[in-house]
Amino acid sequence: MAWRDSTKEIITANEDGNVTIWSAKDGHPMYVLAAHPSSPITQILWLEDKQQLITCAKDKKVKIWSFPQVWYDEEEVKAKMGILPKKPQSKVVPEEVKEAPKLQP
Repeated sequence: MAWRDSTKEIITANEDGNVTIWSAKDGHPMYVLAAHPSSPITQILWLEDKQQLITCAKDKKVKIWSFPQVWYDEEEVKAKMGILPKKPQSKVVPEEVKEAPKLQP
């Protein structure tokens, strides 16, 4: 588990390989990140200064995820600007930025 101080969010790792971002304000899940599909996550580390999450799992991969400073729904923003009609809210998921190289024994 990790605390994201800038947005007051709790980040949890799950045995199903997903990371869940929770609102500390109301206790509801906000986003789910499919970090390591079908592989239990063994550790997470939040880097507040870089707004990055590092995940490690039993799939023997280490992944680094960049998070936005503020979560937003792109379609909702465009709808407010009159660019698109408003559609049902979609999930915003951080984009994977790096994966550690595989090490040979």
